[in-house]
Parts: sequence; C-alpha cells; structure tokens
Amino acid sequence: GTPGAGDSDVYMCTADTPLPPKRGWKARSGGGSFGAQVPQPAPALDYVGGDGSGAGANGGEAKLEAGQAKAHPGSELADGSGGGGETITHLKPGHRLTYEMSEGYAAERGGRLLTLDEARAYLSDAAIYPGEDQWVAVEGRDWVQVGDRHHHPGKSHVLDCGQYPPWGDDADNQTYGHPTWNYVALYIVDASPKGLVVAE
Repeated sequence: GTPGAGDSDVYMCTADTPLPPKRGWKARSGGGSFGAQVPQPAPALDYVGGDGSGAGANGGEAKLEAGQAKAHPGSELADGSGGGGETITHLKPGHRLTYEMSEGYAAERGGRLLTLDEARAYLSDAAIYPGEDQWVAVEGRDWVQVGDRHHHPGKSHVLDCGQYPPWGDDADNQTYGHPTWNYVALYIVDASPKGLVVAE
C-alpha cells in the first residue's frame, strides 16, 4: 500500500518470522484508498521454505530452526519458550485415529499430545487444515479442532461441544455420519537442537 494514501499495513500478522508468514493475516481497521473497508478475506502467501507453514500439500516436510521462523503464526511453543527445543508436528498418517492411537503415535516418535492450551496457542485462531473439519487428540481426553469447516480453530469437543466424541475411542463410529474428521495427529517432542517440523 501507499502510506500517503493511508494504505500502509493493510494486512497485519503478529508472527515474528524472517519471511512473511503464510497464514494468520488479518485486515486492519479502516480502508485507506480501498474505501471504508480493506478487502476480505486477508491473503495467504504461498512459497517454498521460509516459515514452513505450507511445506507441501500432501506430504513433504519442512525443518526450521526455532527462533528464526514459526510454522504457525502466533505459536508460543515453536520458539522453544516452553523450556527449549520443542518440536511440534502435525500430519495425516493415512488412517483414522482414536485417542489411544493418537497417544501411541506421539509416543512412538518420542513425543506426547499437546495440552488444550498448548494446541490453542499453536493454532493462534488460524486453521492448519483450512477448509477441513479435522479434530486432534489433546491431553486430558479431549479433542481440538484444527480446521475451520463447521467449527472454529481451537474449539474443544469436551468444553465447547459439551461431550467427549463417540468417535474418540471408536475411529469408525458413525453417530455423526461417515467419519472424515479424525485423520490428523498433532504432537510435541522435546528435541535438540531446537527445531520445528511440520508435515501436511
């Protein structure tokens, strides 16, 4: 934008990265030369490397030194502030997951499930699977939404929906129809050196 026309900082993001974050942009208030409002939705950037938040559509992996970049805007864990050297991974293993399977998947890789607060901080109100309805297991026998179709990112199934989901312990449970929402694993590993791994 043109600062003289009031267009500077049209879209803002609070992520601290050396390259522009790929997601998490929000329009500023006031439109400058755009009129009363800035055009919506805010853009998403697409490039290879950098912050790793779009490492590959299906597969692919990006490894970054924490403190240099964050895989997801607003992540409090990606910079190692929770004790140093945490690695957060999200991916689709290729099959539906129960709570127990999610715990086991994380443990097999030397990690653990995130707490609800950690997952919400990592999401920072932005979907890591935009356009999808995907829930991930979190510590304390709960599930949190990591997409934005039907539910907002960070929504707790137990706290916000009022119950533990019937498919949480039976991956093929069809109470709500054919399950397509339990394919993502999200976990954290205390790694050294500090790093961040994201696979989509």
